[in-house]
Amino acid sequence: MKDSILSSSRMIPILFLVLFALPAHAVEHKLDFETGLGGWSAIKGSSLFNWARWTGGTHSGHTGPRSAHEGNYYLYLEASRNYPARTAYLQSQGFSGKIETVSFHYHMYGAHMGALALEGLDGGEWITLWAATGQQHRHHDIPWTREEISLAGRTIHKIRFKGTTTDNANGGQYRGDMAIDYVLVTTGEALASDHWRKAESGTDIHYGPGNVGIGDKKPAADLSILGNLSRPLTGRIAVAKGSPHVTGVGTQFTRELTVGDSLRVGDKVFVVTGITSDIALALDAAHPAGALNATAYTDGDLLSVQTGAEKSALLVDRSGNVGVGTPDPATKLDVRGGIRVGGETTCDTKREGTIRYSDASDEVEFCDGSAWTRVEGPVGPAGKDGKEGKQGLPGTKGKDGAHGVDGKSAYQIWLGAGNTGTKVDFIADLKGDKGDKGDAFWSQSGSDIYYSNGNVGIGAKPKNQNDGLFVYDRNTTGYNAIHVENNGQSTIELRAYGDNSIWKGASILTSWNTDVDLGLVADSLSKVNNGTSNHVLWLKANSGNVGIGTITPEEIMEIKHSEPVLSLHEPNVATFKVGSDGGIFKIAAMDNGFGGHTGNFDANDSQILSMSNSGNVGIGTTNPAYKLDVAGIIRGNNVSSSDARLKENIHPLENPLDKIVQLRGVSFHWKDKQKGTEREIGVIAQELEKEFPELVSTDEEGYKSVAYGKLTALLIEGMKAQQARIAELEREMKELRERIGR
Repeated sequence: MKDSILSSSRMIPILFLVLFALPAHAVEHKLDFETGLGGWSAIKGSSLFNWARWTGGTHSGHTGPRSAHEGNYYLYLEASRNYPARTAYLQSQGFSGKIETVSFHYHMYGAHMGALALEGLDGGEWITLWAATGQQHRHHDIPWTREEISLAGRTIHKIRFKGTTTDNANGGQYRGDMAIDYVLVTTGEALASDHWRKAESGTDIHYGPGNVGIGDKKPAADLSILGNLSRPLTGRIAVAKGSPHVTGVGTQFTRELTVGDSLRVGDKVFVVTGITSDIALALDAAHPAGALNATAYTDGDLLSVQTGAEKSALLVDRSGNVGVGTPDPATKLDVRGGIRVGGETTCDTKREGTIRYSDASDEVEFCDGSAWTRVEGPVGPAGKDGKEGKQGLPGTKGKDGAHGVDGKSAYQIWLGAGNTGTKVDFIADLKGDKGDKGDAFWSQSGSDIYYSNGNVGIGAKPKNQNDGLFVYDRNTTGYNAIHVENNGQSTIELRAYGDNSIWKGASILTSWNTDVDLGLVADSLSKVNNGTSNHVLWLKANSGNVGIGTITPEEIMEIKHSEPVLSLHEPNVATFKVGSDGGIFKIAAMDNGFGGHTGNFDANDSQILSMSNSGNVGIGTTNPAYKLDVAGIIRGNNVSSSDARLKENIHPLENPLDKIVQLRGVSFHWKDKQKGTEREIGVIAQELEKEFPELVSTDEEGYKSVAYGKLTALLIEGMKAQQARIAELEREMKELRERIGR
């Protein structure tokens, strides 16, 4: 890193000045404090304390601006411990031309505000050009005030700002932090026509014969830039005179630096030789002058072009990666957005690997060294066969086929009386005698097939005239039977009768009772006679609905009873019941019959969890008023996921102490006594939301809740910031004791 490092915020104005130089009578000199003091300095020996370069709000409450007017940094005087009537100067370098105009922005908010003045060196005497005394702004957020002073006709080449704290000697006069930002000085000096050189400290612009150099004293090209962009580190640093050890407040050394990086502190450049933590590192040499509450800089990117909104448009980092639309390119060319490729026509060995978009084929093509080829990968393996499709619609009916040949007549078999005997007439065709009546085939002895009055029996004779079909199988342990009966009831029975005297089977009965019975006679699952009360399962006709405890189920399954209707029971241990009562769904643990309970239920024949028809859930209460209403104490261990591998866009909390002092810790009682009657402590959600909206949520009714657990991160950063300030104060006190010899 060179002693004069160009930041991205300075390079753009410098390039603008080089390419579009101001007329000879108007040269502008800008001081915005983004990268330092730009050649301005405090007057040592005259200032009783120094201006501080700062970002964000000042240390003290109810004084100072909220942020810079332009960019991130500004200068301010810390009034705490610096009163009464203590003065600090900020003086410019001597300008080669006369100063024509001076403009600047100032902010003076605080009840104990002193005086701010702009002075000019006219000849050998400092004269007051402008002054303001007392509070000029009523709040942190009031916009800065711009002031412009014309010095036409004067011969002033040097100016200075003079800040003086209040002359009130009473204690507690700390609300007087005055601030300045964005100083613009216009001089009437003319630029030389044949030679530019380093005329002011910190500009580092040189002009050779027809060439311009930035950081290059002997430019060999039309525009030669030597060096890279500087990057300010987060937080503030301090290093003692003659010491190589640097300490920081709010710094991130381990994340922003590595050993071997260059580091500029003040106007000196060093090499980092060791990093102990985020707030401590070592340099390769001792600092000859020391620095306090300063900003350190390290090497940044080689080139950075940003939009007006400070968003990266083009960037070349130190590794040579080029980023378009991204501040951190990960590859040699990293484009965040679409890429438009033109219609290149030439393809040769020099252009091998070139990509183009072909207007003729509407495809992306690349040059293989001799011809343009479409971009495509190798052919993949064939996919698996798909599932068989659904059957198609029936086709159109075809024409009737030809009529087939008539078949032979079927034989008829008659069951019952035998046929009449055939007439036998040997003489002159005389009519024979009538034969005897034949026997029925199924009535033959030993066949186990019986026929009686139109009824059929297999294995046994039909019992009565209604037994249309009776199938019977007798064995040593019982019998099995199929019984089809028609006595006005149209009954079908499938039975098995065993030695344990239990009937098993199925019964279909129509007409009288219209029953369907399945199961055992003594222990059945069935629909039984109409009008009785012993049915356990009902299948409703024409709907498919199933009823348990009801003969008129209105749903696919309906369970009905005057008590909780679903019971999980272990004899002599516990019963768990589920049911509804008055529109409230209830879960209850019942008495086990011995005066005790098991499981996690403590209620005795009463519900322990209720869900109302509004969707509220209650534990220990029958009337839940909230989505989850617990009447009692909740105990548990809560662990939240916090692995760094699961997170992105991680940033430290900024100015935690300034935000903490805006909050109030309060004690209170709840208006709704169901929330508790004891006195509570906490914060006000609306006040916390102004500083940390991430910690406050709002429900659909507009009520706000606080994530108290997340306050831990805020308190950690607040404690670290407070400890850093304490360490700084201790160091200052040590220096003061050494100065006074104590």
